[in-house]
Amino acid sequence: MDYKKTLSKLNELKQVMFNNTDNTVAYHKAGQEYDNILFKNMSFREYTFLVQNMTHKPTTEDDAKLVAASSDNKNLSEVVELTDQAQLAYAIKWYRQARKMTQGEVARITGISQSQIAKAESAKTDIPYSGASKILKAVGKPIRFA
Repeated sequence: MDYKKTLSKLNELKQVMFNNTDNTVAYHKAGQEYDNILFKNMSFREYTFLVQNMTHKPTTEDDAKLVAASSDNKNLSEVVELTDQAQLAYAIKWYRQARKMTQGEVARITGISQSQIAKAESAKTDIPYSGASKILKAVGKPIRFA
């Protein structure tokens, strides 16, 4: 889905919601359409993780970037600004799923427990560089230094 067209449509729907009270049909229809666009190729859970871990307050532009990237099956952590920990967590999960690997398989390859892999994917633990490097290598993510 094209970013500019998506942004235009999302802004249009937000304007409808802004111009109507939340007890009107127009408001609810616009909200439903906004959600349908947003969650066509991305789960609510995935979206929630991303917006909760952004380095700034989420914007309509962020939503449009996520819609465009998710429709192209791109790594969403590369299109919005996330905390470092969330960036790593999302990359681990995205590359693992892209390779159709389970957390258990990654654990066996790396020697890191499956529960630690799960915590790493949910940004619930700090991972030392050596552990992050092992996990990223196991899921096929090239490591680049900025």
